[in-house]
Amino acid sequence: MVREGEADFLMKGKLQTADLLREVVNKERGLQRGGVMSHFGIFEVPSYHKLLVLTDGGMLPYPNTGEKAQILMNAVKVLIGLGYENPKVAVLAAAEQVNPKMQESIDGDLLRR
Repeated sequence: MVREGEADFLMKGKLQTADLLREVVNKERGLQRGGVMSHFGIFEVPSYHKLLVLTDGGMLPYPNTGEKAQILMNAVKVLIGLGYENPKVAVLAAAEQVNPKMQESIDGDLLRR
């Protein structure tokens, strides 16, 4: 239905992620339209006043900086489609400052520019 434009989102229910993704990335029947495909999750935390979004929880295990930029733009595009005019984003790494030994922090610094 998503491929035919009859649905806007694909939601995972009670099935194995690998089973779902196998069909999503299928070259003949899947959803690939060029570019980087990424995961998008929306979370409601009862003690927080805003919805939180986490993108790419494992669809692309080791993205390079360019792929990370595309993942970020995928999320922004979805949020704009949902009515958010100016989504705020954060790129997370396990360090507070840029660490030349930690590629994630270097990528985060590049992506914020």
